Amino acid sequence: MRPPLNVTVSRDCSWIELDDTERTRTPGRYGFWFADDSHAVVGDVVAEASAANRIRRAILTSTGLIPSGPTTGRLTGHVYPAPSALPFDWNEIDVPSPLGPCPAWVFPAAEDSGVWAIHIHGRSTTRVTTLRGVPVAHRLGFTSLVVSYRGDGEAPTDPTAASGLGTTEWQDVASAIDVAVSNGARSIVLFGWSLGGAIALRAAERTGHRELIEGIVLVGPLTSWSAAIGHAARHMRLPRGLGRLLVGMLSTGAGARLAGADEPYRLEELDWTAARSRLTHPTLVLHNRGDAEVPFESSLEFARRHPGKVDVVEFPPTAHCMEWNAEPAKFEAAIVEWWARARRLSKGT
Repeated sequence: MRPPLNVTVSRDCSWIELDDTERTRTPGRYGFWFADDSHAVVGDVVAEASAANRIRRAILTSTGLIPSGPTTGRLTGHVYPAPSALPFDWNEIDVPSPLGPCPAWVFPAAEDSGVWAIHIHGRSTTRVTTLRGVPVAHRLGFTSLVVSYRGDGEAPTDPTAASGLGTTEWQDVASAIDVAVSNGARSIVLFGWSLGGAIALRAAERTGHRELIEGIVLVGPLTSWSAAIGHAARHMRLPRGLGRLLVGMLSTGAGARLAGADEPYRLEELDWTAARSRLTHPTLVLHNRGDAEVPFESSLEFARRHPGKVDVVEFPPTAHCMEWNAEPAKFEAAIVEWWARARRLSKGT
């Protein structure tokens, strides 16, 4: 997690002042979590600050009494800090998984279409991250199930590993698919963010309801651990080939134990850029070339390996999984257009 930012909030809470960096200057709408856990949504830069190398962004909305004056906090993609921030009915349920109950939010469709969207977050975050995908799912008439999974701080902890790196978490998503089907889902669309993309792809392969999955939407998806680790290493000016080296280490007992796991990781199961074609469901990828955590090139390779199955929509360079924040209208329009095509193909029209 990045260190907290030193910021200043105006007395009337209409703007926030931050250090001027590539990340803090990026256009769009973002969440800001203050040290006391209050939350604000910030908009575009409205002015250069009086101090050197500082900028001011508009505060659009806030949840709770946000502090004014000098303070600290984190700039994130979380424009919806809780399900109650969305203008839809919702309730909380527990998804029974192999390790125990996993909390989940359900947003019922306005009119039941029989289509359920399963929203899957990435590593080192929680389900609140994926709330950005709920409005477009609701617009399409989907019931949304926003899930947690083992090791994310809300769901049970896996006693065999601090993180399965996607190799085990898919089981909890498969359980969520079971819940959707038992509650009337006749069709499933998986929404996976970052590592949640790998989890979605693996769940689609392993669920007992594969035939009900009509499509997969991926945001900044991890489709190859070696590519992602190598990409991050290059950004940190570390040696080339580090990705393959670390993946190889994690596949050994000693390397896995160093990562807190009892058994070697089978990360090759999460490589969809290898020579073999394994994807069977229509898939949309939303990604950008500025992503410092997952390389945009791996999404292109993923599409190349699965011709006719994967559509890639490129966004302006921004941070990892901030495509919605940078251009929400483009993000949602891409999903609406893709879904119309996917439905026509599934019906053979």
